Amino acid sequence: MGRSPQSKRKTIKDLVREYFEAHPNEDLPHGPVVDWVTEQWKAMGHQTPPRDPWRVDHIKPRHLGGKSVIENGQTLCAPCNLRKKRYRQTETGKRMFIRLLEIATKEQDQKMIDFCREVLQVYEKHRINDHIEWSGE
Repeated sequence: MGRSPQSKRKTIKDLVREYFEAHPNEDLPHGPVVDWVTEQWKAMGHQTPPRDPWRVDHIKPRHLGGKSVIENGQTLCAPCNLRKKRYRQTETGKRMFIRLLEIATKEQDQKMIDFCREVLQVYEKHRINDHIEWSGE
């Protein structure tokens, strides 16, 4: 007897998304979110939430004015999350060069295309912001 789509087991990620979708445009403190997710997880018959290799992260940190809303959220692997915090790094650098490369390509600016590709190759070589995909083209 197979499971119906409605009986699909929810993941921690599903529960976090569900919580934020139920509280749109609210700047939510960390504690109640964790408490609710843990409560839901246990109600599904689990003991405690598993340690996940992924971390929920504020794109713009709260101490810099970022809000705890789904639009300001992303998932990062644990090492990238720690690196971001340690070096006060945001992902705007790599994304900026990807966008700049797209514009330079449209404008057929070969010098800028070469520059952006070289910078992005350094990001890739050192696995900086490697959760942000760049096709390498």
